[in-house]
Amino acid sequence: MEPTEAAAAAATLLQAMNKTTDPDALRDLARGLSALAVRMEPTEAAAVCTTASATLLQTMSKATNAISLSSLARDLSVLSVRMEPKEAVEVCGTAAPMLVLVMTQATDDTALLLLARGLSALSAQMEAKEATVTLILEATVELQEGLDVKKMRAGDRSGDAERQH
Repeated sequence: MEPTEAAAAAATLLQAMNKTTDPDALRDLARGLSALAVRMEPTEAAAVCTTASATLLQTMSKATNAISLSSLARDLSVLSVRMEPKEAVEVCGTAAPMLVLVMTQATDDTALLLLARGLSALSAQMEAKEATVTLILEATVELQEGLDVKKMRAGDRSGDAERQH
């Protein structure tokens, strides 16, 4: 596929992305766009990926489902590889707090794991300082979740001991 053909196909995918808010459809369109970006001229690929990232960010800002949010974050990270470095840092830095916020509200271990994976993917494109802060927040949430589980287990054991006496 020639760069001009890839750019035309990418324009069609961008139009489709702008017409949907379905996270699954956006995921598939973003992945297709990422595959096309490899075949495009670098500056055009960067512009297309930056435009697509705005749509993903908008959907992420409304998402509460950990699966969708994590998937969109990973796709955003993939698109950011083709963007200008400054824009990639900005986009990933904007998305990361969205995941951290949902992590602080998550009660399910699977949801936390998925969100952590999405956050990890984003941190690869962030500046070191910003990524470090984000990953510390992620670790704090995971540690707190682990401590809460230990407290619950300890409470269960002390309740068992009291029932036996």
